[in-house]
Amino acid sequence: MALTIETGPQYRLHRLGFEGLSVFDASELTQQVDLRAGDLFDVSKVRGALESLTRLYSSRGYLDMTAEPAFTIDGEHRQINLVVKLDEGHQYRLSSFEVLGLESRKEEETLKSLFKPGEPFDQERLWTFLAENEQLLPEGASPFYFATTRRDARRGTIDVILDFRTCRGSQEVASRALPMRGWGFRITESMV
Repeated sequence: MALTIETGPQYRLHRLGFEGLSVFDASELTQQVDLRAGDLFDVSKVRGALESLTRLYSSRGYLDMTAEPAFTIDGEHRQINLVVKLDEGHQYRLSSFEVLGLESRKEEETLKSLFKPGEPFDQERLWTFLAENEQLLPEGASPFYFATTRRDARRGTIDVILDFRTCRGSQEVASRALPMRGWGFRITESMV
């Protein structure tokens, strides 16, 4: 058996643009992504760019931001223009942050000191802190599976609860706990 593979023409990124901006300007977003004019067009870099933008917006409390790529292909010059259409959503501010089930009051206070009510909720900061300080958690607890959030979209607030009471020393509970959506949060939305 012999296979003949034709690779086809290669395309380069000609222009990168953004639509729907109000939180950041285009130059700030361009710095966050690994896409430059003249680079060989790479779909995996586009995916990475969308993930980077999601992390950036999430770090400022814009948890519902969506980014949709739109392409214009110039076959004659083998170039692609990319416009990322953003729906930034609205910003979520922390309403409350609770930590339950830790044995030490010091560990609980350390976690609680991460966030202050009223500030934009930075989901990335929470995950980074928990990953770097897993020793603060009860044995068998995965930091990503015992977080619950309640969002109030109308008020633009979010309540975060880290509840480790059910996992005390139980590897079985930790292995059965699966994220329901997103970054491992179990999310309930309040439409008050």
